[in-house]
Amino acid sequence: ANEYVFGMNSICKIHDKTDWKPDFFGIQDLHVFEKLKEYIYTTDNGIIFVPSGYKMKYNVPDDWIIWPMSAAYHLFELHRTHKYFAKFSKDPYITVYDGYSITYSILQLAIYMGFDEIYLLGADCTYLGQKQHFIETGNYDPTFESATERLFASYGEAKKFAENRGVKIFNATRGGCLEMFPRVRLEDVLANKVKNKLQ
Repeated sequence: ANEYVFGMNSICKIHDKTDWKPDFFGIQDLHVFEKLKEYIYTTDNGIIFVPSGYKMKYNVPDDWIIWPMSAAYHLFELHRTHKYFAKFSKDPYITVYDGYSITYSILQLAIYMGFDEIYLLGADCTYLGQKQHFIETGNYDPTFESATERLFASYGEAKKFAENRGVKIFNATRGGCLEMFPRVRLEDVLANKVKNKLQ
């Protein structure tokens, strides 16, 4: 409650379970948005970020923040090199690069906004055909088989970008296979009495 939090996707379905809400909310997958739009339109999710393509398909409220998303760039490189890769944007006003996950897009926004200590929660990078999220969207992605490899490629780029700018990224997820960021326990992070949120 006393830290800035970016939520994403199905976190909009928890409002009947807690009085807490994120300060910022991001979503980019159109299929996921279709499943969740009634919750997003009717609940308070903080400041909402969506990619520019939404304006052509949905009623985007004036207070939602639109980012120009670049999604096709890595398809050419994948065809040419047969390797997953990602780019990281220095300026989301110009473009936000898709990195196979809304988390990657939010990392670009958060670093641009000036956050220099970022904790990932729920970034397990493990897709084994079992329950995928703490609250499901009802959307199944048939490309989950390659998700871990794709996410490692994008998180590796985020790690490099962040380290070059003195930004620290930690993994507060329980379990999973994302080991490239230092592991921390969420309880220990929250026990820190220094609160960073502006009052």
